[in-house]
Amino acid sequence: MLILTIEGDNPKQYRFDKGNENIFLGRVPACDIILNDNLVSSTHGRIVKKKRSYFYEDLISTNGTVLKRNGKTIVLKDNSRKIIILKHKDILILGNTTIKCSIKEDKKIIKTTEINQMIQDKGSTIGSETIFLKQNLKELDEINEQVSSERSNLQLLNKMLGAFKLEDGRERLLNLIADTISEALKHSENIIILLKGKDGRLQPVLKRLSTPDPDNHGNLVSSTIIKQVMDEKVAIFYTNAQKEASTSESIIDLHIMSAICVPLWNRNEITGILQVDNRSKQGMFTKDNLSLITVLGHYAAIAIDNLTLYEDAFRAKKKEEQVRKIFQKYVPQEIVNNVLKKGSESLLTVEKKNVTILFSDIRGFTAISEKMAPEDLVKLLNQYFDIMIKIISRHNGVLDKFLGDGILAVFGAPITYENDALNGVISAMEMIKAIKKFSEILGEKGMEPFKIGIGIHTGPVVAGNIGSDDRMEYTVIGDTVNTTNRIETLTAKSPDTILISETTYHQVKDYIKVIDLGHMELKGKSDKIRVYQVAGLKK
Repeated sequence: MLILTIEGDNPKQYRFDKGNENIFLGRVPACDIILNDNLVSSTHGRIVKKKRSYFYEDLISTNGTVLKRNGKTIVLKDNSRKIIILKHKDILILGNTTIKCSIKEDKKIIKTTEINQMIQDKGSTIGSETIFLKQNLKELDEINEQVSSERSNLQLLNKMLGAFKLEDGRERLLNLIADTISEALKHSENIIILLKGKDGRLQPVLKRLSTPDPDNHGNLVSSTIIKQVMDEKVAIFYTNAQKEASTSESIIDLHIMSAICVPLWNRNEITGILQVDNRSKQGMFTKDNLSLITVLGHYAAIAIDNLTLYEDAFRAKKKEEQVRKIFQKYVPQEIVNNVLKKGSESLLTVEKKNVTILFSDIRGFTAISEKMAPEDLVKLLNQYFDIMIKIISRHNGVLDKFLGDGILAVFGAPITYENDALNGVISAMEMIKAIKKFSEILGEKGMEPFKIGIGIHTGPVVAGNIGSDDRMEYTVIGDTVNTTNRIETLTAKSPDTILISETTYHQVKDYIKVIDLGHMELKGKSDKIRVYQVAGLKK
């Protein structure tokens, strides 16, 4: 009998005295001993009983297993020993969990070489002892055969995991799982993996069928088996399904003779099912096959979960790249980073903000456009816009939109800075300087020079993503935008000038020299507003 005592504030004791047992230890509910320890793997290890001996096997856990015996420490992990015979008073350490082993009536198994030598030395004189030693040798050979088989299965699992990389994708992973099963269970005919979709229903994601039945109209697995696995949260094993589940219509209709069906666990939830069945022969699967498929199911669930996390992260990265690609041409890098940090939902918030609006327009653009071919005109405009937007972005401004040959820029949304008004005015001054240099280049090519007018106003707006279900656009709306446009029209008779409102002036007067133009009438406005012309920076 094996007695396992889990130490802690509330010690738990487990007793096992049946023959040929598989005792699984781990965090998932499918394990025989469930350990509530974050450092313990889903299926951390198992104990196998063969005749009089108990063997502990580490199932390639993340943190390995430590065995303490007579003051010595043995680590079972990676390329070191993974399978070891348990002795009375051994201590197993899985993560932060300590388990004491007590074995009653445990008899020492003599090494094969020792038994062979004893038979050779004494076999001719002590017949009864020879029979006893041969019996022990037979038992040891059976244990060695089991350990060898299990080592072979673990090698298959390691081979599968070693052959897979997350970037290979889901289809590659599923096929590797199926290949591993086919290699381990030569007689398996049908391999099916079902995973929960977004609607919570199980959907087949892999179908490897060697005996498809056209009469089943696409049915792959028995509803009886699925229900039992999901309801009881256990693995199902049929050696003769037609006899053992004779009341199940789905098993009869699918001609399932022998089947193994195990749940795929993601933490404490069943996220899928792995089924291997045989529909032409019966009694082909064994308990050893069940153990292998159970362990493989745990490995598969972990791999699928890791792949899902990787795919989610990959999609998030692609989305980030798309957002960055869209915005980085029009807004400062700091704003792009802020939006990505807070999430795209930050752009969906509609809010009232106090901002500074800059509106610029090319004077006499209609006359210029009439003298140019459309493709040349577009090329020239793109060069102009590129220069202007880089200046605006450099001073934490955001391009709201192009209005023909006009530019509407916002300072203070979606991110507010202390000096938004000053940023807007300095941007305008650099834009005038840049357009003069640009016009010189155009003049050298015999082309019409560009002259612009800029209007700036500070006030409240509603900012956010505005539009329809088909198209949304981050923009600002309100009277402040209209007033800025009207101020810009006052530059028609004096191009390459910057006009600002009184509200903007009060925020920049300590830094900017201006010419007071007095109160001026704006189109569509009943009241006149005070306007200033920017004359330069104060020293």
